[in-house]
Amino acid sequence: ELYRFAEDSILTSRIREIDLIDYSVVERMLEEHRSGRRERAFLLWNLFNLSRWYDYWVAGRREG
Repeated sequence: ELYRFAEDSILTSRIREIDLIDYSVVERMLEEHRSGRRERAFLLWNLFNLSRWYDYWVAGRREG
């Protein structure tokens, strides 16, 4: 359940609007981590925190 929340937070973040991150790479990282092919926990944790921070403090998305 936490993984789905983190994945959704990363993929639906308003940070996408500023085209800062290549989300095709993010989606590949998520798939590699989910399948167990590569350990991506540290990178995904950082992306999750950046996404949540941006949505809350910059985009003003304060729900959830």
